[in-house]
Amino acid sequence: VHSDELEFDNKTTAMKDEEVKSYIFSTLNEKQLVRVGTCSTAKVLWDRIKETHEGVAAETKEIAVHRLMNISMKKSENLLDYIGRFEHVLGSIELEGYDIDDSTVVAAFKRTLNANIGMKVVNYLSMNPKANFQNLATYLKLLHFEERKFNDNQEETTLYTNSNRNNYQ
Repeated sequence: VHSDELEFDNKTTAMKDEEVKSYIFSTLNEKQLVRVGTCSTAKVLWDRIKETHEGVAAETKEIAVHRLMNISMKKSENLLDYIGRFEHVLGSIELEGYDIDDSTVVAAFKRTLNANIGMKVVNYLSMNPKANFQNLATYLKLLHFEERKFNDNQEETTLYTNSNRNNYQ
């Protein structure tokens, strides 16, 4: 084999490798690109993707669920802000590619509410047993705005702030 043929083979292989890398990169989202953007070859890139999605998927999902189960309403936080922050955490978990069943999401949310809101949630869920978190959040937002309509002179009502929170499960 002549050195010209080897050089041609190396260039062809390098071009194909770059083509495959480009194709793989075009299918990834921004967060995934950050994880694998420094890979030198298509093979290394593919191995890193497989490792990320197969090798540590169970552990990563466990961490995601743990993050969701440990979120709590801050003392100075109102219900609308908390719902927004909870939705943000839930959205980031979904962006990572994990689906968490509705009952787990509702349980994680419900356990951090004060007793007044907790009772409203229990009543709502008893009337709507198939309700998911989005249904529940919409219901609570509507309740919040209804109460605000009747209490225009108050900045926040005690029902929708985290004062005197009793974990409600």
